[in-house]
Amino acid sequence: MIKITKKTIASVMLMAGFLFVSGVSQAAELVMIANPSVGLSSISAKDAKKLFLGKAKTVNGEKLKAIGLAEGQPARDLFFSNILKMNATEVKNHWVTESLKGGAKPPKSMKTVKSLIKYVGKKKGAIGYITSDKSGDATAAGLKTLAIN
Repeated sequence: MIKITKKTIASVMLMAGFLFVSGVSQAAELVMIANPSVGLSSISAKDAKKLFLGKAKTVNGEKLKAIGLAEGQPARDLFFSNILKMNATEVKNHWVTESLKGGAKPPKSMKTVKSLIKYVGKKKGAIGYITSDKSGDATAAGLKTLAIN
């Protein structure tokens, strides 16, 4: 039998607080990158969600090409949870449904951040996501970083 004390409750609350703060800091670690041809300086989370779920092809009248990352990439998980507000299974189910309806196709998916940066740099109108610790690589490659608002 577990004895619940004030110390146990305080420990649980402290752990919950750390988990909450961790989730908040993860949202700040996501960076949107774009080909230099993209005229945007920011993108709303709502517009990014529409773009990456195939519900829109343009943002503010500008044609964009969404480029994602493969399973296992930390930025992918952050993007799914913080921008799409979906888990990987829900995103997969979304694309199965779109396919069955003859709708939009999922974004091209790159295996590594390095390949994503390289592709976005070559493809006019391309936009993708990475973690902030890789934003220096994107900037060095001549890509734009977009604020998420």
